[in-house]
Amino acid sequence: MKDFTNMKFALLLAVMLAMVGCAKEQSSLDASDMPNRAKIIGSFYYDEGQDYVGGDYVCLIKPAAGVKVEVTLPASQYSPNGSAQGVVTYYTYTNTDGEFEISVPIPSGGVTATVRPADFMGTYTTVEGVEDGKPVYAEKEVVFSAATETIDLRPNAIEMLDALYTHEARDMEEGYPYVSAYNVVVGKATYSIVEDEFNQEQVAKEYKLAKDVDVVISVTYPGGKVLKYAAATDNDGVAAFNIPAREKAWTANIKVETKTEVVDRFTYCLLEYDDKAGENVVNRYFIEGGYFQQTSVVSSTVTFSSTEGVPTPEARVKMLFTPFDDVEDYGYSTYEWSGVEF
Repeated sequence: MKDFTNMKFALLLAVMLAMVGCAKEQSSLDASDMPNRAKIIGSFYYDEGQDYVGGDYVCLIKPAAGVKVEVTLPASQYSPNGSAQGVVTYYTYTNTDGEFEISVPIPSGGVTATVRPADFMGTYTTVEGVEDGKPVYAEKEVVFSAATETIDLRPNAIEMLDALYTHEARDMEEGYPYVSAYNVVVGKATYSIVEDEFNQEQVAKEYKLAKDVDVVISVTYPGGKVLKYAAATDNDGVAAFNIPAREKAWTANIKVETKTEVVDRFTYCLLEYDDKAGENVVNRYFIEGGYFQQTSVVSSTVTFSSTEGVPTPEARVKMLFTPFDDVEDYGYSTYEWSGVEF
């Protein structure tokens, strides 16, 4: 798999609270309070296409190496009074053989977990024919995807999950002679210091346009066919898609997902009263580790028009920072961003 050839394959386990309407401090997560654990093991493979060997056609089944595997569980099961919202997420990566193993703490009564292998991009090869005794190959860029699975976990249980990735073409397919442009604009929540009309420092919050964010869109065509396309944002925070289409004017449902991005440091600005200065001052705090994640599901019905001069349809995606559980957060809360527009 070309995308993961140079990746270091190491088991990485972390507890993260996903951004589904709740902040980190709500969950009161403490895995040590749960002596019961369950294990999920499995392997993932993908079909890279065809080859022609010794006069026979063969399928190129390869291990899906270096793929992130997320296990999400209801956060309510991990809070003292069951009031926490959202989900708790554990994750690991497949090794060079496409295998993974992950152990998670669970309540004594068990819990239902959702296992989601990450999508990845690659190529799919087909043999179009043979000329002069040699195969003629055709390659196309695709997005490989595996189905999300739901598993009931019980204390000390070992569950198995093996799967074969399927693929969807990124480029134009036969029967899709038109192209519809669609943009996804991505902004990351960022603090900065500004001066007001009285030359006093204030904290500003804004979503700054983000470069090099991987974006995957799922396009539901008329009739129900779903294809995925991938692109990265440019210097202006825009991931530009040229979607293959059967008609110049048509309607599609488009779901947008951005890749979670782990960062080493995040700058948090806070307006605080300084006893020595006798006034409010803005302090910078550096949170040493966390991740940016899409704040909510972005899905909408989009109508593409053949009329000249019509602006390109777009979706705007917010990404919020969440600190890792084992770092000092200096009182930072994602709720500070509830009223900030993008």
